[in-house]
Amino acid sequence: MGAPSSDSERRLLTEQVGLLYRQGPAGITATPLLATISVPVLWDVVNTAWLVGWYVVTMAVVAIRYLLIRGHRRCDDWQSDVERWRDLFIYPALATGAGWAFLGSVMFPAASTLHQMFVIVTIYGISAGAVSLLSPLRQLCFPFLLVISIPLIMRLVLTGDPMLAVIAATIAIYLNTAILIMQ
Repeated sequence: MGAPSSDSERRLLTEQVGLLYRQGPAGITATPLLATISVPVLWDVVNTAWLVGWYVVTMAVVAIRYLLIRGHRRCDDWQSDVERWRDLFIYPALATGAGWAFLGSVMFPAASTLHQMFVIVTIYGISAGAVSLLSPLRQLCFPFLLVISIPLIMRLVLTGDPMLAVIAATIAIYLNTAILIMQ
């Protein structure tokens, strides 16, 4: 991502990045709670080794995000290196989205409709929260929504279940609407 080309763009980026870090604790609170709830709910219906691995990676990314937010709060002069702080925020946030996408695609519980609905609602709860938390920076919000949504949509369509295909279509409509609003 490039540097701002004018003073007004730099001030805007500084405000955007500051807002991301101020709102960051809400994002790193929801993720471990929902991941922790997901493990026992999905324990008997997905590959447990993958579930444990997913959980460990998710918690590691949360820890990285926590340390970044803490480091940002302790840095008195972060505005002078705002591009670096922006980039440091973006990659772990996208990794969080990719983790949830993995849950909704590779680890999607094939045999239990109730567990499928749990995964869909959880992922779309994360997605809805991300829209408000990440909206200060469209360069992050848009890719996050794509990363978390496209694998789930594909998985739902590929099940061959007509009802899951309808759910996939509603997710695609939500995704499209969110993207249009961001423009």
